[in-house]
Formats: sequence, C-alpha cells, structure tokens
Amino acid sequence: MALISRAAIDARNQIVGGIHIAYVGGPFPEVADDEIAVYAGDTVNWARQVEMMAAWKMLYEGIRDRNLLNVGSTWKGAVLYTGVNVNSITSSNRRTHAALDVFDDNDLVIAMGPTLTAGKEAILPIELAYEVLTRKALEQVLKKR
Repeated sequence: MALISRAAIDARNQIVGGIHIAYVGGPFPEVADDEIAVYAGDTVNWARQVEMMAAWKMLYEGIRDRNLLNVGSTWKGAVLYTGVNVNSITSSNRRTHAALDVFDDNDLVIAMGPTLTAGKEAILPIELAYEVLTRKALEQVLKKR
C-alpha cells in the first residue's frame, strides 16, 4: 500500500482541515488544487525511514533551490510533482512533472496543487507544511513497524 500524507493550505498560508494520512492501493491519487502531499510508493520498504526522509528533504530543497515557484517559472500556478526512486536518491535521478503517471511503486514524491504553487510567497507555506507532513508520515511508518 502506498502511504500518503496530505493537507490543504488556505489563503492565510495555514493548514486547514487537518493532516490526512492514508494507505491506498494502486496509483497515487492526484493532489487537490490547494494541497501539498508527500507519497511513498507501494514497494518502498518501511524500514527505510532514513532514506524516505532524506529523499523528501532533497525533493523539497530541489523545489526551493531550482526556484520552481518563482514568477516566470513553468511551475508557477501549475500542478507540480517531484519524485525520486528510493533506490537511487540523487538530484540527477530526481524527476519533476505535471502528471503522476511517470512515478512508480519505488518512488517517493512531493506534490503541490496549482493554487498552492501560484501563491505570491508559496515557498514559506510549502516549507512549513512539508515539515509537518513528513513528520506525520514518519510517525505512521513507525507505527506500522
């Protein structure tokens, strides 16, 4: 089962409606317009929490460091999925796309909806939500063990 930790962010840059953790079979669900989510694929071994956290951190830092949410970026106001295979967590193996169908069961993914990426100061709520979501995902993984 794939692990998903997701939350909606409102216009005041706050998480609304709580954080939702779920295990789903099959492909990852699309991210909603106002959501940020972190995903772990079906075959990612739960014993690999260190790699999971490192991958999500690398993906988040890649969004920030490559200025993907700056004005003029292709991703400004667009749905954004960025992921990496858990067996090869490097920036050269990182993939960033507008659709989920390029990711598979071995991938760790961060997803952001277009309302969230369009925000004037989008990186701040993303950083805060990312930290909370990854912590919640790790707690869930530890409970499963």
